[in-house]
Amino acid sequence: GLLITSNGSNMLSNVNGTLSWRYLDEDEPFEAPQEVPASGGILYSNPCLFLYGNNGTLLWSRSSDPLNFEGDDAGKEAISENKLIFGASIRGGTNAPSFLFWTENSVIYLTNVADSNNAEVPVDFQREVITNNSSVMSSRCIVQYDSLFFWLGTDRAFVYNGIVDSIKNDINFQFFLENVDLTKRQKIYGYKIARYGEIRWAYPEKRYSNRAGIGCTREIVYNVRENSWYDTAVARDCAFRSEEHTSELQSRQYL
Repeated sequence: GLLITSNGSNMLSNVNGTLSWRYLDEDEPFEAPQEVPASGGILYSNPCLFLYGNNGTLLWSRSSDPLNFEGDDAGKEAISENKLIFGASIRGGTNAPSFLFWTENSVIYLTNVADSNNAEVPVDFQREVITNNSSVMSSRCIVQYDSLFFWLGTDRAFVYNGIVDSIKNDINFQFFLENVDLTKRQKIYGYKIARYGEIRWAYPEKRYSNRAGIGCTREIVYNVRENSWYDTAVARDCAFRSEEHTSELQSRQYL
C-alpha cells in the first residue's frame, strides 16, 4: 500500500491523504487512489492495516481485508485532540499490536488489550499519554535506534526509552537553533549509522532561506555510545556520475 499525504511540506496539514495499492503477486498497476481521512501515515501490524492523522484519529482495517476500512471488525478511534504526525509499531508481547504516536506536543502509547479469544474484536486499545510537554521539529526527524527513539524538538533533543527524556547538549544545540531555517523545518530528516552508534539529523540553514531550492546543508550528530554531540556540513546535496570515470574504474577491475 502507498499513502500519499501533504506531510512533505507541512507536518500539521489535515488534508485527506490518498491510498493506492497493488498486489505483489500480480503484474498490475496500482489501483486508482482512494481518498482516506488520514494525513499522517500508514502502519501494518498483524492483523490490520492502520492509518492515522486527522484530528488525532486512528483507523484500522478489517482483519480479513487490509484494504477495507468499513464494516465488520474495522474501526476508528480518536486518541488525541491534535493531528497524529508520526507513528511507530513497538514490541508489545501479548499486547500486540502496540504503537507510539507523536503529535506536535505529546507522545502517546497504545497497547492492545483485546481478548484474544474474541475474534470479532481484533483490537481494543488502551491509551497512555507518555508526555504532553514535548515538541518535534518535523515528522521525518524521529529515528529508531534499537528499542529507543530519538528526535529533535524545538528547544531540545528527546529520547524515548520507556519514558520521554531530554538529552543534554551544551555543545552545539544552541548553534543548531540559531542557524536552522524554520521556514523549511519539514525538510529536517533523521537517520542512523548503527556501525558508529550515530543518530544524524540533516537540516536547512538560515543563510539559504532566500533560496527555496536548497534543502539540508548541515547535520547535527549524536553519538549514542559516547553520549557526545558534534556537527558537520553536508558536502553536497546532489551528485552526478561521470561515464568516463565509471568506465575507467570498471577497466581497472580487470587489469
